[in-house]
Amino acid sequence: MKDTIKLRATNSEDLIVFSALVQDAVIRVSDISWHANDHRFVIVCNRYRWEQKKGFWSFRTKRQRVCSVLHFNCILSVKYSGFDIDDSEAFLNLLAIHYEAAQDNQGHLRLDFSAGATIRLHSECIDGVLSDVTESWAAISEPQHR
Repeated sequence: MKDTIKLRATNSEDLIVFSALVQDAVIRVSDISWHANDHRFVIVCNRYRWEQKKGFWSFRTKRQRVCSVLHFNCILSVKYSGFDIDDSEAFLNLLAIHYEAAQDNQGHLRLDFSAGATIRLHSECIDGVLSDVTESWAAISEPQHR
């Protein structure tokens, strides 16, 4: 696979890059999993490939999506808000990832979705990986922000 991404996040600056890359990713709720025994949180998503955008001329823009896996290690607990985690057929649109430092070098990763949905991960540290797992395909349109 060419032009695929495989990145690791170990600090809050890295998460800014992750957040930009997964902005507007579409996620089926059934593709969200929390592996408590392994302290791992995993999301499979169809992310919009913002990094492929070439300039502001529409004829130079490649509108693409790619299936990616976003996972975070060292997760102690997970809280879901604003959506039903048991509604496996529902979809979420990821807007941003934020990090909030806490005591003892721990913190919270917050994944914000459209319509006010949120996932909050209590973590021992920042340890995340974003990997493209398929070839990209043509996206119907570019996400619009209002």
